[in-house]
Amino acid sequence: NRLNIVVSRNEEYALEGASVSSSIEKGLLVAKENQSEICWIIGGANVYEQCRELVEEIHVTMVQTNRSGEIRVGLFSENDWEKEIVETVPSDDKNEHETTYMILRRKS
Repeated sequence: NRLNIVVSRNEEYALEGASVSSSIEKGLLVAKENQSEICWIIGGANVYEQCRELVEEIHVTMVQTNRSGEIRVGLFSENDWEKEIVETVPSDDKNEHETTYMILRRKS
């Protein structure tokens, strides 16, 4: 049973099966209060940037698009992270863009 923590600036945001926090720090307090050894911190590019030094493993879904104005997560150095491509889903009638799900693991 995993603990899901969504970090959002939107104080009205709610998601079934997840705790919503307004900051990384508050989300980590929720994890500590729940005595959770493993938690999932869910959010956008800003969340990835803030958590980069705190985590051992990152699960990323990359949407293959070149739209201007899109937020992009900086690439993680292959010197520091091992990358495992788990699944690539091509675009189709339900999904406008191809997506790639990958796991990044911090090298020891």
